[in-house]
Amino acid sequence: RQKDPKACVVMADIDYFKKINDTYGHLQGDLVLKRVARIFENSMRQYVDMVGRYGGEEFLLIFDNTDEKTCRSIVERIRQEIESTKFLRIDESGKQDPTRFFNLTMSFGIAGIGHEKASLSEPSQDRSFERLSPEEWINRADKALYHAKQNGRNQASIYPSWLLRKIGCKNNGLKNKFKFS
Repeated sequence: RQKDPKACVVMADIDYFKKINDTYGHLQGDLVLKRVARIFENSMRQYVDMVGRYGGEEFLLIFDNTDEKTCRSIVERIRQEIESTKFLRIDESGKQDPTRFFNLTMSFGIAGIGHEKASLSEPSQDRSFERLSPEEWINRADKALYHAKQNGRNQASIYPSWLLRKIGCKNNGLKNKFKFS
């Protein structure tokens, strides 16, 4: 094991999933969840990273030995793939119709662990590492996800905001790209 292990947890949520269920039905919604899960599985390192459905239309992703900057790059690649995927619609009999499709987007919240102490304010000079319970770690990713949803969806946010300045991430102002506080 590494001296200073790092990992990131990501909370991912399909934007406007209720509208998909309400418009196309729950069978269509189930097919969307399965397709999104396959995209995640194909985008992650086998035997190293993990993904699972967390509830409803949310997924929890865990990236081992990954810092926030690297995780953000991975998540952005996944976000772009999901945004460009054509999700086939189903017809009245429940069969996929290759001539009809729709697109969707996802929002992401990223929280690191094993990194320098994190707080909602600027970090102190203390360079020790904090220990978080799994619940606290997931709660931080959920807060970052909430931030992404509140700021336009189809983007990712990293908890806490001061960390973005530390790793050099800036809001480039482009629609449907990462936006940060």
